[in-house]
Amino acid sequence: RAVAMASKAGGDAQSFQLRNNMDAVVLDVSSATGGLYGIGMKVDTSPPHRVQAVTKLLDPEGQSANSKVAVGDILMSIDGVSLGTMEENERLIFGEQHSTLALRFRSKATDKEYE
Repeated sequence: RAVAMASKAGGDAQSFQLRNNMDAVVLDVSSATGGLYGIGMKVDTSPPHRVQAVTKLLDPEGQSANSKVAVGDILMSIDGVSLGTMEENERLIFGEQHSTLALRFRSKATDKEYE
């Protein structure tokens, strides 16, 4: 089972908002208003939520999990909850530092789902 640990990355709430207004959202920027952390990926804001970049995805032990997810794979669910709007998804993704999330993807290469 693949899980991602929330990790801190550079940036502030303003830069997150600017990036969020484009076609993709960066999910590794810490929030200036709540100390929340993302999971180290950039995904499309609209379905099918394809992974555009994997920047600092961590496993529960804090080791890099970047090679487990490929650009073009689709983020299907977070902690068993199917993705909705990016606002809903962000509520699922952002959390305390070192918290873990179960992520489910569909592989671009094989069209099979994996965790």
